[in-house]
Parts: sequence; structure tokens; C-alpha cells
Amino acid sequence: MKRIFLSAALAAVAVPSIAQDTTREIVSKPDAADFTRAEAAVAPIIALIEAEKMQEAIQAAASGSPLFASKRAELTSLGGQARSAVDVYGPVEQCVLQSRDYTTELRFHLKYVCQHRDLLIQWKFNVDKLPGGMTITNVSFSDTF
Repeated sequence: MKRIFLSAALAAVAVPSIAQDTTREIVSKPDAADFTRAEAAVAPIIALIEAEKMQEAIQAAASGSPLFASKRAELTSLGGQARSAVDVYGPVEQCVLQSRDYTTELRFHLKYVCQHRDLLIQWKFNVDKLPGGMTITNVSFSDTF
């Protein structure tokens, strides 16, 4: 009897607190069109990667953001590393979208998997919705994902 009463009492206390939940959604969600625009911003970079123009791909990715483009040494290094991946793992056969996510309606995270002859490489892109449009603000890749 005590167990039933205690369960009923706890349920009665919990229901009003759930009903009065006034927590607002903090993270704003993007719409499908925003994802389409983010993917469109990355599409030319993926085309360059598939064409094995790695340094051009990195430079093009950074070109929309003065802050990103100012990291010249890092971009040159990243392009060289990407070129080395082609030398080690073979030519790029194709790249496919692996996943898309967001932080808010202003920042998107796109991951692509590129198939080389001997291994898969994952490319990650941050795309920010800025006043000037969708802008790639970070690029990385890994063969261990």
C-alpha cells in the first residue's frame, strides 16, 4: 500500500512540473534550403578534389573568407598533405556526402567521404551563413574516421 501511495504522490508532483516547463529552444534549426545552399558552397571544392587539384581545392575553399584565406602557411601545408594522400592512396575515384549537421541555423558541418584506389578519406567542412552568403570557414581531412 505504501508503494502505491508513494508512486502516486511522485507522479502527482512530476506532472505539474512537466506541464509548467517553460524552457525555450536555444539552438535555432536551419531549413532544408539552407542545407542546400551549404552543399552548393562546397560542391566546387569537391569537384576540385575529385579532379585531384588539391592545392586549388584548399585555396578555393578559403577564398570566401578573408580570415580563413589569411592562413597562407596552413593552407599550403594542408594542400600538400592532401596531395600526399593522393600519392599514397591512389587517385580519387569519387566523393559522396556522408553527413550534414549544424550548430545553429548559422553554422553547418558537412562531411564527405572520398574513395581513393586504396583507402577512403573523410573531408570535413564548416560552412557559415554570413551576410555575404554561405562561406566555408574551415576544412580538414582524415584517413582515420
